[in-house]
Order: sequence, then structure tokens, then C-alpha cells
Amino acid sequence: MSALHRRDEQPTGLPQLTRGKHTNARSGTCLMEYVSILAGSRFTDRPRCTHPLLAWVARRVNDDITDDATRQQLVLRAPALIDTRVRDPRVRPTLLIALAEAGLAQHPDDEWLRHTMQRATRRLARLADPEHRPRFAQLCPSVDLASLYVHVFHSMCHRPDAERDRLLVAMLDIAITKCRGLLTLPTVPTAATPVLR
Repeated sequence: MSALHRRDEQPTGLPQLTRGKHTNARSGTCLMEYVSILAGSRFTDRPRCTHPLLAWVARRVNDDITDDATRQQLVLRAPALIDTRVRDPRVRPTLLIALAEAGLAQHPDDEWLRHTMQRATRRLARLADPEHRPRFAQLCPSVDLASLYVHVFHSMCHRPDAERDRLLVAMLDIAITKCRGLLTLPTVPTAATPVLR
């Protein structure tokens, strides 16, 4: 099979993604720093073109992946992270739903995840109603994104590293897809369709 048809090979000209924050592109690049380069902004892991919560999930996935080759696949997600920064209170519950779905795919009997997903779904429905949006937009959700991410990540820890890495990439794909769908942004193709099982 030619290199053009293999999805597991790194295209030429792309940066080598590494864990953590870097001072400049020569010292290394994480996924979000690469997004800042693609967007033409200053080198940062918090580019203004990406919603801060979605960027947070992307940074965590980048840093939690154990295999460098799997991390490198994240470069294909970078274009989809651009143009997602909006002031829309529906983004937070949308991301909560995406992460809860990822966790429930691994542990369908997890009551806390199920409850979190139900609450986020109800909140999203309330925020979709323009009449209720101003009132519900100011309310803080009962679960923060970091706690949910940690819970889902720990639910994957019993898996072999390669499988956990694949699940993390799939979780990021779902988060990106749901955010772009919510914001009615065009679909940006990535390497694969996310599979959470």
C-alpha cells in the first residue's frame, strides 16, 4: 500500500507532537500549539481561535496519550479545532455530554456518568430555548469538565495503553464533532470515525 493511502503514517511537513507546553516551535509542539500555528496566531497552547473548554480537552488528550505515533495522529484534528471559539453557553453542556458518552461506552452502568449526561442534556435543552437562555446561561453546572474528564480517564485505565490511547482520540473526535455541529460549522474530516468500544 502506498504512503498516500496509509492513515497510520505521518504526512511529511507536519510537526512532531509532544506532551506539555513549549516556549517555541523549535522546542516542541503540542496539538494546541500546532493549532495556533495553523491559525496564523502567536505560538501558544491557548489559541484564540479555539473554545477554551475544547482546547482544554485537546491538551489533556495530547498529554495523556502514551504512544508517540498515536499522538501524532492528532495533527489531523487541528484544522477542526479552529473557529470554534464562540461565547455560547451551550458549549459546556455539549462537551459534558461528549465526555459522558465516552465514559458510558466503557462503563454503561456508571450511575454518576449517566446522571451527569442527563443533567447536561437537560441543561442543553433549556439553553436551546431562547426564552430561557439568559436565565440558565448564568447558572454554573454541577459538574465541571475537569472532574468528568478525570473520571472518564480513570475508567479507561484498566485498558492496555494502545486501547486507552485509541479511546482518548475517539473521545476528542466526538467532542470536536459535537461542538462543530452545535455551532453549525462545516465538518472537517479527520483520520477516522470515532469508535468508543
